[in-house]
Amino acid sequence: GNRRFMRAPVVHPSEATGCPLRLAFALRGIPRKPPDIINPKLILTFEIGHSIHRLLQRRYGMLEKDIEFTPEVPIGPETSEIAERLCITGHCDGIFKHKKTGFRLGLEIKSISGKGFSALSSISDRYKGQATVYMACLSLPYMMFLYVDKNSSLLEPIIYDFEPERW
Repeated sequence: GNRRFMRAPVVHPSEATGCPLRLAFALRGIPRKPPDIINPKLILTFEIGHSIHRLLQRRYGMLEKDIEFTPEVPIGPETSEIAERLCITGHCDGIFKHKKTGFRLGLEIKSISGKGFSALSSISDRYKGQATVYMACLSLPYMMFLYVDKNSSLLEPIIYDFEPERW
């Protein structure tokens, strides 16, 4: 039956500040769409985005000796009291850590079209919500959004400060 398409009753950081109905479905373990309905073009778009993530994460893993980079940092009941209490499970794209000072900076990679990149002026509220979840669960004071233009490979970093009122 449809049991094989059911998802675990958890909230992913990208869902936490979105549609309340979608949040309720997530907590009940109800999938958004069965996999056979997903558009093949959308699957390719996600695969390209994941490839960009892996490439950048690999590059950041080769940084100078004073900076350590950890990719795909898990968020869940085993890593965060907040995540456990709110049933949040997911991964932050990465965390930079300065070895001498201990300063930590979260990384959220967003690959976007050339048109979206040229119109980029700020971080959307949806993404701020997602970053706020990562920052609260991982005790991060700042998050760097790294926008990547899929057409030209241009990069645009934008630093986001934790906003307690958003949390």
